[in-house]
Parts: sequence; structure tokens; C-alpha cells
Amino acid sequence: MSFYSANDWAGAASLLGVEYDPASLSARAAIESAGFMTHDLSADATAEEHRLLGRRADIPQPYPEVVIRASAARSLRDAMDDPWRPLWELDSAAERFTRAAVRKRAKTLSVSKSWEVSAGRVQLSGGVKRFTGTCKECGHSFSVSRPAVSSRRWPQICDGCKREAERRRKREWARRKRAAQARAA
Repeated sequence: MSFYSANDWAGAASLLGVEYDPASLSARAAIESAGFMTHDLSADATAEEHRLLGRRADIPQPYPEVVIRASAARSLRDAMDDPWRPLWELDSAAERFTRAAVRKRAKTLSVSKSWEVSAGRVQLSGGVKRFTGTCKECGHSFSVSRPAVSSRRWPQICDGCKREAERRRKREWARRKRAAQARAA
């Protein structure tokens, strides 16, 4: 899906290549007569605001930016999912905030930096944090990768030492259990 912006319906008509005579026909009517569906999201939002606020919402609103949603290359599956989605609609604040959040996330994920932590060093690159440290049990270097949004503590020991500690714990538990059974018998 592509977004092209225009300041009004006349700009939208010129982006679409729709010819019209401003004296006899509005730009929006010309776009509709060319076979495109239009939907005014700001009018819907204003009507909803009037419904919620009553007479208090009679403040003139600025005319919003027009966003053209070009969907000539939509797949058949997309058309089946939403066949009534308009090709032209006025930009909403929610769409602008969503696009800003996507741009911010893309910028955040493209950052590369590294820093020291108590158990080793963390390197952030391409949306992935990679921790490299030295195991406190065996002294060997090991590495762990996690998504950039993860905020858990980094491990102090490597996976091999962690497995061995779990085996040792289970052996001790089994030894204590056998000793308790022997005393009871």
C-alpha cells in the first residue's frame, strides 16, 4: 500500500489524473464519477464528536491533510478481506500516530551500540542484543542473544555449567530421598 499526500481534494484529483471543471463539479465528485470510492474520515470523527459533546463541539475544525491510498496492485486475498475499503480517504490522527510509531521503531532498531554490564558486555545491533561474558563456574567465554526489547538479567554461568548444576541438584535430592527411605525402613 502506498501513501501519497495532497492538501485537498483538488490535489488528490490531480494525483489521480482525474480531469474536472471546478465551476460545474467538485473535485471529490469528479473522483467519485471516475469510479473511485471516497470516504471523509474527518467528517465521521466530527459527527462522532458532535454526538458525544453536543453543542460544545461547534468549533470550526481545520481542514486535514488528504491521504491517497493507492491500491491498484492489491492482491485478490486483500480484496476479499476488505472489498469496501476506500481508495481515497482523509488522513486521520490515528494513522499519523501509527506511521510515526513505525518510523520511531525502525529508527530504534537500526541503532548499533554496546555497553558494559556487571557480568560482561552487551552489543545492540539490528534489533538484537548480544551478551558476551565469562562463566563464573568454568571461566570460559559464552554468548547469549535476545531481542532488543528484552530487559531480563544476563546469565552469570554458561549453559553447560547450568545443566551440570541441575544434574548435581537432582543427584543430591535423590541421595537425600534414598537416605530418608533407608532410615524409615
